Amino acid sequence: MLGDAVGSIVRVPAEIVNKRLQLGLSSSWKSAVKDSFLSPTGIDSTFASWEAVLWRDVPYGGLQIAAYEAAKTMLMGFGLAGLPLGIIAGAGAGLLAAVLTTPADVLVTRMTTQSPQCYLETKKYMSPIATCRRIVKYEGFGALWTGAFHRGLFYMPMIGLFFAGYEWFKYAIINPSVVAAAGATVLGSVVAASRLLLTMGARALPAMRGRFPLHLLVLVLAHVFTNRRRSGRNAHM
Repeated sequence: MLGDAVGSIVRVPAEIVNKRLQLGLSSSWKSAVKDSFLSPTGIDSTFASWEAVLWRDVPYGGLQIAAYEAAKTMLMGFGLAGLPLGIIAGAGAGLLAAVLTTPADVLVTRMTTQSPQCYLETKKYMSPIATCRRIVKYEGFGALWTGAFHRGLFYMPMIGLFFAGYEWFKYAIINPSVVAAAGATVLGSVVAASRLLLTMGARALPAMRGRFPLHLLVLVLAHVFTNRRRSGRNAHM
């Protein structure tokens, strides 16, 4: 949760500009920056929106990590491991955290995309609490959960791939020799398959034998691939 709070320093300004451009409230990114950060009312609105973002991202980060660790422990009990474990556990964690923090995401959207006014007092959404009260009063409690399903579907694959990549790179950093050996094996297989295909192609096309330059090119490529494979084996030994 603390990590997400610190990360908001970079994430929030970019999100505010992004939402204004997506909804057509600003004609360009320069205009979005000016409306959000270079005017008194824009600055006040940005800080109010920042508070709403913290309401959303801080609990989201904590819920996501906690749910991922719990799901990973449970799935390991069923014998699941490796990349499938990270993808499934991460997807479930992303879905749960995204759905539960949808009300805060609605508050962020309302506060970051309202049109700029001459005075902050004329704005519809002045703080997360005031925005929440206004939405519930005029639109009902269900309005806070608008887009929960789609938000969950958006985060499922993204967080699943994120945790899968995170676990893989963590393993690679901790066990570099194992990863190097696996990479050498894969490279050796690719080289062997390439050499086999080149050899089969040379035999299957008799016309190539009459064309000295093309035939020579095939033999040179096969020789290069073979030497690379042998060098990789010697380095590994």
